[in-house]
Amino acid sequence: MRYLLLIFPTFLLSSSIQLQTWKEGETFLGFLESEKLPFSLYYDADDDDKKLTEDIYSGVTYYVLKDLNGTSRQILIPVGDEIQIHIYRYKEKYFLEAIPIEYQQVEEQFVTKILEESLYENVKSATQSHSFAQFVVKALEPRINFRTDIHRGSMLSVLYKRNYRLGTPFGGVNLKMAMLKSGNREMFVIKHFGRLYNFKGEVLKDSGLTSPIKKGKFRISSRFTNKRWHPILRKYRAHLGIDLAARTGTPIYSSGDGTVVFVGTTRGYGNLVKVWHTDGYMTLYAHMNRYMSHLRFGSRVKKGEQIGTVGSTGLSTGPHLHFGLYKDGKAINPENLVTIEFKEKISKNEWYGFKEKRDRLKEQVETLITDYKSGRILVAKYEPIKLKCETTITNIASADSSNYIDFIPEERSALKFTSSDSDSLELSEEYWE
Repeated sequence: MRYLLLIFPTFLLSSSIQLQTWKEGETFLGFLESEKLPFSLYYDADDDDKKLTEDIYSGVTYYVLKDLNGTSRQILIPVGDEIQIHIYRYKEKYFLEAIPIEYQQVEEQFVTKILEESLYENVKSATQSHSFAQFVVKALEPRINFRTDIHRGSMLSVLYKRNYRLGTPFGGVNLKMAMLKSGNREMFVIKHFGRLYNFKGEVLKDSGLTSPIKKGKFRISSRFTNKRWHPILRKYRAHLGIDLAARTGTPIYSSGDGTVVFVGTTRGYGNLVKVWHTDGYMTLYAHMNRYMSHLRFGSRVKKGEQIGTVGSTGLSTGPHLHFGLYKDGKAINPENLVTIEFKEKISKNEWYGFKEKRDRLKEQVETLITDYKSGRILVAKYEPIKLKCETTITNIASADSSNYIDFIPEERSALKFTSSDSDSLELSEEYWE
């Protein structure tokens, strides 16, 4: 039976916590208007925070704390898996900042015997999780022939990491190793620095995307980061892409075959083009001097086709291309997947680190299968994981930077949600004003 324990109930009884979903096509200014929040939250924000608002993807869930009058007191909107936009009210004024997402990363493992023809149905039946079954199928697609490699009695084992926020999964599943043992054959998928390899270190699947600017015509002036503490500005900054500094007018090419899903001008990114590719990938090209006049929503483009030129439009301090890469709506590091030349095998410099990691994970997988066959591991339906996972809605980003807000040296407004197990939710509140 689920229960709600309230600590310091005077404030909490006059407040409500809402979980909402970012709508398709919703803009940040439209969101502020719907929540009756001042537009100054956007216009007074610095350039990095303005750009961050344009990286909120549709379907993401966010928290809103409101009082009995329906006034928003605090809001947390995730942007990617590491950083979130925090809006809070203090002394009748609203403030906006970027802070890290607090979650607990859990090492997990899965093993089962194949009893049905469909791998997806096997995993879903064992776990009662549609999303996890999809994850397993996608992880094995580059290596496994689903028609010929899977037989009844085959053993499937997966090692992975998952983030939990408020006791529930948050973000994607981070694969470490998957192995399908069918008869005497062992087929592996190993993730190493963002790419998928087989047991021999051969690349299993590449995004097929290439650099949007030709080699030798640019330098990387800023790299991808989900969260970075800026010691001078005393705040967190995220850069969900890479900046390729180049001369104004340098041609920009589509990184792959795809469909244009946005072409136009935005406040933060200036002249902007977004291209949707296969397998859930989308590329973003920002701060263009101009985009090609024939581009329209729905236009088909080919890999290597020119889509614009380098510029400095929008919130930009100099000519460069901000190049973003998204997988299923979430920003990922383009340097992990976008290659100028297709790699067929892991480099010699990386081989020994890969081999050590591979052998260690293989030993874990073999132990997992042995324990399963001996009955020491019983595969049950997935249930809410029992763990303590805390998320804090607060204007204090982290312990090592807790004094960076000058106008609130000791006064803090914090609402903490704690899920200590699958059947309880505790809310504790500290509030001074």
